[in-house]
Amino acid sequence: MTSDGGYSVDDLFDSENVPPEQHFSQKDNIVPMNEDFLHFDLQAEIREAEAQKPWPSGRRSKLLVKKDDLRVILFTMEAGAALEEHHANGSITVQVWSGQIRFRAQGEEKVLQAGQILALSRSIPHSVQAIDDSSFLLTIAWPGA
Repeated sequence: MTSDGGYSVDDLFDSENVPPEQHFSQKDNIVPMNEDFLHFDLQAEIREAEAQKPWPSGRRSKLLVKKDDLRVILFTMEAGAALEEHHANGSITVQVWSGQIRFRAQGEEKVLQAGQILALSRSIPHSVQAIDDSSFLLTIAWPGA
């Protein structure tokens, strides 16, 4: 939890810091990948996630890349599932691979669909809700980390 009472995206992976309805379940299959040269078939990753439904929280995440200055996380969400307001300590991009999501930040709302990408500066509170069954790739970058 941050000093303002909110949550950072890192907190979402630590169930001790976040109320049970906010954190990711054990089935979220977070697997850090620290190698120097990585390759992923995102469609296969999404199919694998879909095969593991139902998810207790209506969502699943998989950490694909974990570096000092970079995180890449694949989220799959059932229609109606949400990530309540939180923030990331680095700049982010959200790239939708399937379905539609509602992204809220700074009093604005954007509906993103497959093939669209959004960028957001660091530390800006935001929330995400799946309009349809959806998948998106979250990238977090920390300059000079």
